[in-house]
Amino acid sequence: MMKFPIHTIDTSYGERLEVLNLVHDSYGFVPNLLGGLAESPAAARAYVALGGEAHSTSFTPEERTVAWFAVITANGCRYCVSAHTAAAVFEKIDSSVLDAARNGGGYTNPRLRALHNFVRALIETRGHPSSSAKIAFVAAGFTPQQALECVLIVAQKTLSNYANALIGTPIDSAFNALERSDDETTRLPTLKGA
Repeated sequence: MMKFPIHTIDTSYGERLEVLNLVHDSYGFVPNLLGGLAESPAAARAYVALGGEAHSTSFTPEERTVAWFAVITANGCRYCVSAHTAAAVFEKIDSSVLDAARNGGGYTNPRLRALHNFVRALIETRGHPSSSAKIAFVAAGFTPQQALECVLIVAQKTLSNYANALIGTPIDSAFNALERSDDETTRLPTLKGA
């Protein structure tokens, strides 16, 4: 059976250490996802680069959160649901938007619903959304630029979701409080493949 180590700054050298130092400088710690990805420094660097580009898209933080969660809930990635919940709380994303995101949709805001539906259509059709999906996306005020930015977000989260599934990445202690609770509003949904 394949086993994947979760690398740390203390256990790394060479390219792995370089990428983990970069991650630590950016995040203030090394999330387990990046520690696992560091087994392949190229994969870790790619994820960091894609993450930087995802943050530089024309989406608002709320829209970016919706797009990310559309991917991570479709792929059933418990690690990313936990990590992005923490990020959304930090960014002060409205709790009703975050609840809908964590539960795979159900947005009351038509623009956010159209964004979610378009990202899911990209995933479900492997990049070939129907004409009606494209029309609904544009009708909600989104642009061709933002359609391509959705592809970027799908690529970024697919990399992390698939890596987490392969690695079996443990949820970081920084996110543990958000993983499970008796309070329904802070409990993560049971995701397919989890």
